[in-house]
Amino acid sequence: MPRFSNRNLTIAVSLVATISFGALAWALDDVKTSLDRLPAAAKATILKEAAGAKITEVEQEKHGGVTVYEAEWKVNGVEHEVCVTADGVVIEREEKIPLASAPAAVKAYVSKHFGENAKVAVEKKTIIVYEVEGKVAGKHVETLVSATGAELKGHDDDGHDDEHDDGDDDDDDGDDD
Repeated sequence: MPRFSNRNLTIAVSLVATISFGALAWALDDVKTSLDRLPAAAKATILKEAAGAKITEVEQEKHGGVTVYEAEWKVNGVEHEVCVTADGVVIEREEKIPLASAPAAVKAYVSKHFGENAKVAVEKKTIIVYEVEGKVAGKHVETLVSATGAELKGHDDDGHDDEHDDGDDDDDDGDDD
């Protein structure tokens, strides 16, 4: 049986680890692609969203196990991005904005958490979600679902108890209305 020196064994283990981690990193990265390689519906939606602007980058990604496509472009120096499914459903829109254009609450948050004169990147995001309401086993159910079919947990925005909190159907604010 061949004998490995400690040095050769260390080199072999390092090489295997490097290749393994490199392959894992590659698998997790977004894949650059082009509009021509996208499904027709995804391409059509991206072109519509860009409204004639030159697309500068297109990537294929996985969101919750679903393949999605992101495209970037600029309009009047402002960077825009859209993320769509293969069926052409918009999942998210992004626009890079200067901090000065952000709402006062965002500016206050940045000042408190990053410092008064912090250099930060701010993106205004519009995330498309769908509210679904109905009855399951006789109980009212309300949930948010993304365009990829993923349920967004922790949602109950109607301001009422409606059997989700303690089951008494009041709004738990202390009054009887």
